[in-house]
Parts: sequence; C-alpha cells; structure tokens
Amino acid sequence: GDAMLARTPLPPSLRDLARAALGRSGHGDVEQKLMELEADIAAGRSQVWAFGRSLIITNSTEDERGRVGLFYHVVAGDLGEVLRGEEVISQYAADSGADFVRGHGRKGWARTMMRQDSRWQKLRETEAGVIMQKDLRHG
Repeated sequence: GDAMLARTPLPPSLRDLARAALGRSGHGDVEQKLMELEADIAAGRSQVWAFGRSLIITNSTEDERGRVGLFYHVVAGDLGEVLRGEEVISQYAADSGADFVRGHGRKGWARTMMRQDSRWQKLRETEAGVIMQKDLRHG
C-alpha cells in the first residue's frame, strides 16, 4: 500500500531510485548527497514515501510569508505512481496543517502536474526547470 517509511538506511531498491534521481538533478557528489539524505531521514527531518516502485522524499519548508509546507526533495519512479502518491502526500500535508506543497522539476513535469491538479502553480523558472507550488488552504 501507500506507506510513509521512516527507516534508514533505505532498502536497496529505494536507494537506487534515490541515487538515480540525485544524479539527474546534477548537484555535486551523489554519494555524499545520499548520505546527507539518509541522515535527514534518520533524524526525522525528511520523510520517505514509497508507492509501488516509486519514491518521494519530503522535508518541511517555509515560504517567504512564513507559511509552513512540504518540499518534494526527491521524486523518482513511475509517473502514474508518483502522481497518485503526490495526492496522498498532499492530503497528509493538509491534514497535518501545512499550507502548501512545493517541488522542482523539468518543464514537462510542471505541465503534467498542472493538468493533474489545477491548484499547482508555477512559482519561477530555474536553470534546471520549474519550481511549482500547490496551495492547500483556500484564500
């Protein structure tokens, strides 16, 4: 089922997914990033969600107005599973009192998310893609 996993080290299959996703994001030393990620998970700063063969790792964030949200730090796997998983996480975030969820992805990903759920908005473009945000509170 759809479960939040809080265990480290990550099981090998999820570790490989995370490693591949970190490699694609092009931010420095992948093994170093993986170690930092697992330390964050172990300390409870990041949450791991597994959906079938897909993975989403989230951490808490704040926006410019001091509102609290969840940031999709690592997203990897099958798009269909990720989209279903994202809805589960959004609901969890809303139920936990978060104001928004936010993620960073390629432009094609941004279009897919906006088609899936009209609450997704493009915040800004970056060299690597687009930062998107979905507000969970109305108003």
